[in-house]
Amino acid sequence: MSPKADQQEDEGAGNAGLSFALYQQLRDRIIRHEIPSGQHLDIRRLAEDFSVSAVPVRDAINRLTGEALVQHVPSKGYFVRPISTVGLIEAYDMIFIMLRHSIMYAGTTFEEAGLQRRPDFDRSTSSSEVRVTEETAKEYAIFVESLFERIAALSVNATAVAVTRYFLDRTHYARARDLLDISYLRTVDEYMDTLLTGLTTPDWEKAFAALDGLRNGKLPRLPGLVNDIELQILARDPRFQTGSDDD
Repeated sequence: MSPKADQQEDEGAGNAGLSFALYQQLRDRIIRHEIPSGQHLDIRRLAEDFSVSAVPVRDAINRLTGEALVQHVPSKGYFVRPISTVGLIEAYDMIFIMLRHSIMYAGTTFEEAGLQRRPDFDRSTSSSEVRVTEETAKEYAIFVESLFERIAALSVNATAVAVTRYFLDRTHYARARDLLDISYLRTVDEYMDTLLTGLTTPDWEKAFAALDGLRNGKLPRLPGLVNDIELQILARDPRFQTGSDDD
C-alpha cells in the first residue's frame, strides 16, 4: 500500500473514532434533555464548538437520525425529535417485554449484590406534601434502570441486555421527571419491594405481577408527563418568555 493510501486510511479511521465520540456526547446530552426537544442542530456551529471539521459532526448526526433521536426536515436542517406519548409507550412496552422474556427464559440466578443503591426518601403514606428533589428522582431512576438491566442479564443474552439498555436510555429523562411525584414514587417503591422479593425467592409469578403493576401504572401517566415536559421546554425557550411591564 502506498504512503498516500496509508495516510487516507489513517484519516478515515480517525474520523470514524471522532464521529463515534461526538455521537456519544450528543446522544447523552439529548437523552438528558441538555439539548431539548425541537432544538436545531447546526452542523457548522457544532463543528466549531467541538473544534472539528463538519464531516464527523454530520456522521454523528446521521447516526442519531437513524436512532430516531434526531429528525431531518428538508430545507431546514436537523432537529432533536420531540418527545411523544406514542414513542414513550412503545419504548416502555419494549422494556417490559424484554424483562418478562428474560425472567421467563432465565439462564442464571438473580444476584442482588452490587446493585445500584436504592436512595432514601420519605416513605410515609400519610404525607403528600413532601417534595422530591431532582437528585433523589434521578438516583431512583438510575436504581430502577440498574435493576432492569440486571433482570435483562438473566437471559444470558447480550442482545436482550443491549435492547433493554437502549430503551432505558430513551426513557431516562421521562422516568426521572415522573419520579418527582412523591405519591407515584412511593407506589413504584412498593412494586420494587415486590419485584426484588420475587426475583430473590425466586417467585416468578410475583415478579411478573410487579412488572405488570409497574407497566399498568406507568402508561396512563405518559400523556400528562409529555405535556409537562413540553411546557418545561417552552418555559426555557426565550421565544416564549413574557416580557416585564417595563419592556
